[in-house]
Amino acid sequence: MGTSEDKERFLNLRRSCFEGKVDAVANLLRDDPNLIKCKDEETGETALLAASAGGHLPVVQYLLEEAGADLTH
Repeated sequence: MGTSEDKERFLNLRRSCFEGKVDAVANLLRDDPNLIKCKDEETGETALLAASAGGHLPVVQYLLEEAGADLTH
C-alpha cells in the first residue's frame, strides 16, 4: 500500500466491513475503487475477510457482486 492516507482509507474500509456498514463501504469504494484490491501488510486481511469475520452477509455480497472482490486474493 502506498501513502499513509491510503492506509487510513483502507483501515476505514476494513472497519466499515467488519461493522457491517454497507453504505459506508459503498461510499469508500466509490471514492477509491482500488481499495478492494488492498490487504493488510502484516495479516493479509482484505475487506472481504473483515466483512466475513464480522458476520455481515450483506457486506460480503456487496463486495463480491458489486465491488469485484477476489476470492483468491
